Amino acid sequence: MNFTALGGVGEYGRACFLLEDNKFTIMVDCGVLRTEAETSRRYPMITREIAEKLDAVFLTHSHEDHSAALPYLYHLGYKGKVYATAPTIWQTQYYLHEWQAFEQKKGWVSPHTSTAAKTIEFVRLNEQTVNTWLPLAGLPISFMFGRAGHIAGSAWYVFSNHDQQTVFFSGDYSLESTCTHYDLPLIGRKVDLALMDGAYGIENTPQRELVRNIMDTAEAITARGKKLLIPVPLIGRSLDLFTCHAGRYPGKTIFIDRSLAKHLEAQLQQRFWLKKAVAEKLISTFKESISTNSTSERHKQIFFVLEKEVPHFLERDCSDCYEVLFSGPRHSPLLNLLASRYPAVPVHYKKYHVHPRLSETELLVRHLKPAETIFTHNREEVVQALQEHMRSHHFS
Repeated sequence: MNFTALGGVGEYGRACFLLEDNKFTIMVDCGVLRTEAETSRRYPMITREIAEKLDAVFLTHSHEDHSAALPYLYHLGYKGKVYATAPTIWQTQYYLHEWQAFEQKKGWVSPHTSTAAKTIEFVRLNEQTVNTWLPLAGLPISFMFGRAGHIAGSAWYVFSNHDQQTVFFSGDYSLESTCTHYDLPLIGRKVDLALMDGAYGIENTPQRELVRNIMDTAEAITARGKKLLIPVPLIGRSLDLFTCHAGRYPGKTIFIDRSLAKHLEAQLQQRFWLKKAVAEKLISTFKESISTNSTSERHKQIFFVLEKEVPHFLERDCSDCYEVLFSGPRHSPLLNLLASRYPAVPVHYKKYHVHPRLSETELLVRHLKPAETIFTHNREEVVQALQEHMRSHHFS
């Protein structure tokens, strides 16, 4: 089988990969690069010829850097199906709408029609078949999937053709999420190529240390009598950080913004994707938090809000009531906004891992034993340092 990257290698975004031989062509992910104004850099390097010959598309998860170019793919002539988990399907529909609005706000011209998203045909993967080889109808290829731990619904994939050539796609993954489960792949055959998430390169701080830093900061802020504002994305890190605080604070002290609560509740209902040890506590804390939101907001200490809602809270109340704890990317526009518009508001940057650190990468590569490994999801110098480390320590 031949592998081609149409995006996602040597850059942080627009994941899009082709796998083909003379009998089939499949695609894994179809994302965008939101930092690029130029269409040819913002979208994957898909041609009409590629779109028309594709047999199937597999989506690892819903985030726009993996999904938002799907309408463009259909616009170019793709007529097939997109295979994904149930949470990924409904989340992707939200992200496609958000991406369209983002492009319009930026004044960027979309390369596809506004109705292209309606032509996407999703196929839901059966959660009960994780770590099981499955046929792909009409094609000489089988595949396997499992939970990837990045967000609820995120998946890894393995593909094998009739010649027993086998390729593994990690997708974005985490073995150390506070709340979402990871299935160690049970492939049962030699892996020829592994496409691996290398977003953090050789960074290796344990997740438990990061969580401790977050919670120590939260406790110090609330002990000073300040309100803690935690900006989060709609899907992903919001659930992880809620898990951290739900284990320490009662629900009556946690405020969850209404626009976030609906999506957080939907993720909590996807019990299959959550770690059993935390599921019940998360659900009970969430219910207590929501039930007391409207009647006792003044007694709340921890405020979970969408990143775009931060100015509303700082301007609605006295801004010196709040301190901000941010765990997203350092290049986030929110950090620039806070520094320029609200310089008096203390901002505490505390990292939380949503991608694998070095030890997780080593563990998974050691388990898979691939003949070749390609790292994705960051700039060339970051993944190159990771590649060199793995090589010098006798990994593939």
